[in-house]
Amino acid sequence: MFLNEIMDRGLRGAFAGLMGSSVFGVWMAEKGGLAAIASMGEGSSPVLGLVMHLVISMGSGASFAVLFFRLAVGLIPSILWGLLYGFIWWFLGPLTLMSLMMGAGLQWTASAVGLALAVAYAPAADAGVPVVITALLFLLLLVGDSANEAPL
Repeated sequence: MFLNEIMDRGLRGAFAGLMGSSVFGVWMAEKGGLAAIASMGEGSSPVLGLVMHLVISMGSGASFAVLFFRLAVGLIPSILWGLLYGFIWWFLGPLTLMSLMMGAGLQWTASAVGLALAVAYAPAADAGVPVVITALLFLLLLVGDSANEAPL
């Protein structure tokens, strides 16, 4: 039974990751950012970048749902733990894994952090639409989940 619960949480988390990354992926496509993600897979196609972006986001959503299911219960704890988890992925993603995969070495410098922050918060600078829609999708999934009184 426990394995079924983990699978269920993982699938719901993967779905939430897919929904959020789909919205953010549209913004990335408009800004030309998908080619940079594709370069991690030694490609340059925006389609490859989009697929990689969606798969990574599904994995991070699933892992959040499995790892934080006891802590992220309710709206405020879910948001706070989600922000912490997002920060961890932001640090691991562009500052560590992406730079290593692109052959640039570790990018743990103030200028790299500043650039990564600028990229991370650029949607907010562009009227915040992708960020707001992603947050609304997450809240809808959370509200639907809380109706069952089961943690994410």
